[in-house]
Amino acid sequence: FTMMNTTKQCSSAITIASDFAWRVFGASIDNIICVLGVSKCKHFFEGWGVDLKKTLARVKMFRATGGNHQTIPAIRWEGKWTEVPAEIAPSCKTFLSPVGLLFFALSWLRKVFGPGHPAKFKTLLVRDGCFESPAADILPEGARQVHFRIVLPKVDGKPQPNDGLAWTGDLVINFAATGDQGYSLRQMWYANPLASMHGVGSILPVQSFYGKRTPTGQAGNALVYRSVQQGVAMGAASVEEGCSLLRWLEANPEFSGNACVTGVSLGGCIAVMLAGAWQKKIAVAPLIATFSPGLAWKADGGVMGRNVAWDVLRESKPDLPEDLRWLLLSSDSFNSFSSKKRTAKKIDLDAVTSSLDDADTEQHKTAKASQIIERLLNFSSSAAHTPKPACPHAIVTVSARHDAYMPFEGSCRLHEHFGPDSSWVSVPGGHITACLFHHATFHHAILTSLSNLKDRACHDGTRPALQGDTSSRSQDS
Repeated sequence: FTMMNTTKQCSSAITIASDFAWRVFGASIDNIICVLGVSKCKHFFEGWGVDLKKTLARVKMFRATGGNHQTIPAIRWEGKWTEVPAEIAPSCKTFLSPVGLLFFALSWLRKVFGPGHPAKFKTLLVRDGCFESPAADILPEGARQVHFRIVLPKVDGKPQPNDGLAWTGDLVINFAATGDQGYSLRQMWYANPLASMHGVGSILPVQSFYGKRTPTGQAGNALVYRSVQQGVAMGAASVEEGCSLLRWLEANPEFSGNACVTGVSLGGCIAVMLAGAWQKKIAVAPLIATFSPGLAWKADGGVMGRNVAWDVLRESKPDLPEDLRWLLLSSDSFNSFSSKKRTAKKIDLDAVTSSLDDADTEQHKTAKASQIIERLLNFSSSAAHTPKPACPHAIVTVSARHDAYMPFEGSCRLHEHFGPDSSWVSVPGGHITACLFHHATFHHAILTSLSNLKDRACHDGTRPALQGDTSSRSQDS
């Protein structure tokens, strides 16, 4: 008994020490990366944006109609299917930055010295395509074409799929994280392992304002949001574009698998909103995402808020639709404003104006601007304004316990939003260390969500919408 007690005490001490080490290491890496990412070109240096009112109106319209009303996109393929070895990592030429090279080097070391996994498929099929964004009216020229890459395992003895995507396995739509300019990281860390080891295909869309979708004539750092409107437009457009991809899969009679939407950080938040808008049978795996991205952009305590041009934002007022002016109210007025009044078309504009003009010091003005940004992002990108996905049992959320970018409390609220039928996994460390050292957990979350989708029916009793079900497609149309 003495030996057993001693063993338990040692095990408990090791667990506490390990958790403390992950806490210090994870938080330190997050803050170091944040400092390295702070450049002379700050987020929102062009202010609130001239088209913010139009973008928010688009968000409200899409929220009212839902993702099932999206038209089927006309896919234009960029070349034919290309066979690539599964063990060869893709080029990282789009990540030739200090942070990108650090990610690539650490990932390579982890791949070399980490545990090996047998590959079921030695060869992969890769093909790029594009289509017109359904949210082109809120995007600038150069960002209106949605570029994406499909990665599939090559099954021996079967011909290459045609333009109709003759694929009978499961498929994952993996949205990019903040700053992910192309396909390299997602293909190396997720698409290639899922395809080669588990036979699961992937679609990797490029978000607007990144990589091939950089607006025409836009100079400077492409990783920086030029205006608040640009940040809201990216999230809104990504959700609509994801619905278009799901409509394309649904309308394709040759696709007979299940679909999962996932993403890391920002990509996970987009996956949550997409699943809520879709309202059909689909698996969801938000990876180190949050209930609302507004927390990361706060001037006081938000990691992303450290690199915001507050001097520009605090000297101007955002132009919002009249029925959204309640977002500008002071804290006391905002908290006392009932949800019934928030939906009213007429708002006391004098009260709104006075609440903004009351700020006299720069610190007070910055706090006001930070408050408005947080509310705007909560309204446009929070899970609170998104219906729960149709299959909560097929949701697996992964969060980092010491995350400095997406606070752990945000992940807790996200899991509470999904309900007790969903699954939740937490890993030690911070935001960056979770990306670098917990790939296996991320892969398992995606595979588990797909497995749970097959095992149980959705709460609304709908039949699978992504398995060539012609009856479900006809009802939607």
